[in-house]
Amino acid sequence: MDPVYKIAKSGEKLGLFFGKDFFLSNFHNVEFVKDGHQFYSSEQYYQYKKAVAANQMCIANQILKSKSAPLAKSLTKHMKMSKEWQEGGKIQAMAEAIYLKFSQNENLKTKLLNTGDAFLVDVIHLKKALFVKD
Repeated sequence: MDPVYKIAKSGEKLGLFFGKDFFLSNFHNVEFVKDGHQFYSSEQYYQYKKAVAANQMCIANQILKSKSAPLAKSLTKHMKMSKEWQEGGKIQAMAEAIYLKFSQNENLKTKLLNTGDAFLVDVIHLKKALFVKD
């Protein structure tokens, strides 16, 4: 699915998306390859990189064998991560996941480029930021 476009009070064009059916979601089913490994979503790739960074190779291999992004996320949920991961490794891993997703899938790349200058917003994360109390 394509984003839902709205105009913010500031006049900025927003592209809103939520759920795995939207092509911008990290949980969206899309195949790509990195280092000879097949991945089925950018979320699966990110969680794989997280497990590798934590030196949890058994979990990393479980993630590779699964096509499920939610399962991959659940396998790494309680991992203790290094300062390096927290301060930049996780951002680098996600940026690489997104790059691989769009660079290896021309249809998705075209759809992304067609969003133009819209500010893309994952509504799920926005909802959590606005409504979840600490």
